[in-house]
Amino acid sequence: MERTADPAGARSPGAPRRGRFLRALGGAALATLAARAAQFAMALALGAQLGPAGFGQAAFALGAGTLAGQLGAGGWPALAVRRTEALAARPAELRRLMAISTRAALRGGLAAAGLLAAVAAGLALAGGAGGLAEGLALAALVAPGAALRRLGRQQLSALFRPAAGVALEDLAAPAATLAAALAAWPLGGLAGFGGAATAVAVFAAAGAASGWASLALARRVAPPGAPTGGEPAIWAAEARALLPSLAPRMLLARADMLLIAPLLGFEAAGLYAAAQRLAFLISAPPLLLAQVLQPWISRALHARDRRRLLRTLGGGAAAILGWGAPAAAVVIAWPEAPTRLFGEAFGPAGPALAPLALAELAASLAAPLMVAAISGPGMRALGRAGLALAAAQALAIAAVAPSAGAAGAAWTVCATAWALALVTALAARGALPGR
Repeated sequence: MERTADPAGARSPGAPRRGRFLRALGGAALATLAARAAQFAMALALGAQLGPAGFGQAAFALGAGTLAGQLGAGGWPALAVRRTEALAARPAELRRLMAISTRAALRGGLAAAGLLAAVAAGLALAGGAGGLAEGLALAALVAPGAALRRLGRQQLSALFRPAAGVALEDLAAPAATLAAALAAWPLGGLAGFGGAATAVAVFAAAGAASGWASLALARRVAPPGAPTGGEPAIWAAEARALLPSLAPRMLLARADMLLIAPLLGFEAAGLYAAAQRLAFLISAPPLLLAQVLQPWISRALHARDRRRLLRTLGGGAAAILGWGAPAAAVVIAWPEAPTRLFGEAFGPAGPALAPLALAELAASLAAPLMVAAISGPGMRALGRAGLALAAAQALAIAAVAPSAGAAGAAWTVCATAWALALVTALAARGALPGR
């Protein structure tokens, strides 16, 4: 295939040359390591101060609120990655897309919060589900900020600013919550200051602030141009078309916690969350790499450069396996980790570590493929397959968890994670440009 040259002025604003790729990767790596360290330290502090049950309620609220916010943002965050390269030579339209996306994400995040609050109120009025109702009410606080953070991160990644996107989505809110927990520690901990409710409220406030900051930074990074013109109707239709392909992946990433809490209670949810937080350490570098590669994959697709696309995807997969396989082996070989790091009360979380570690490896491999998968003819088939897997996972957890506990739910998550990775790979293959 003859390589297609970028037209004059078509380079994305701020796009790094190949020689600067490692610098972009290095900056994003530092931001990701800081974010993961803050998230892990936050989890340790909350687990120590709240115990399994309180930690489970906080984890449930953060997970449910984040999922609702990301769903509320719709396909607009993915559209930022998909469209920025094409609009690089038309800065006025790019800024118009960013403005419309911000309004859409905010409306969606607020709608998601309203729905969570309504369900919480209904459960409270029905009685018998006070803890769950409180968890959903706390989740409603998280949803708007989650929608804005996701959109801001994707916009910054599309503008070749992944480090800023990672820091503002993944670092700011956990760092603020960790600071609140540390400040409360000499006074008896958060348990004496509202417990999980205080932790989630701090996280929600910091998350909303960092979401606005990320969107403001993206507007500054974009090239100057009056936000007029554009194709809002076409963009809205494209965003709606993208959501069915992305929503199942979001559901699969969060459905386990949303089901374990109602089925087994917040104490079991806290044990599962501790194992999950340890398993997340496996996917930190791979997901960082996937985030950095997103605009490069988008550029290769836009230029229909099959060779460059295969080289990018193949190199990414090799790097992910190079880190993920040994890291998963270490986590699997250390089932005592929850006891050593979170405390004796979290000892029963050990059996869930191995399946969750394997699930994180699968998610890491699928992450860079998703940009290609949602750009090809298999996009709708991917959405249908993902929805079927999400439904199957929910049914399996409901059937297995009451008898097998958190470990049984974790093995179900592992199976569906690998199935989704396979389906994503097939959809990405169908999106490859012709020779």
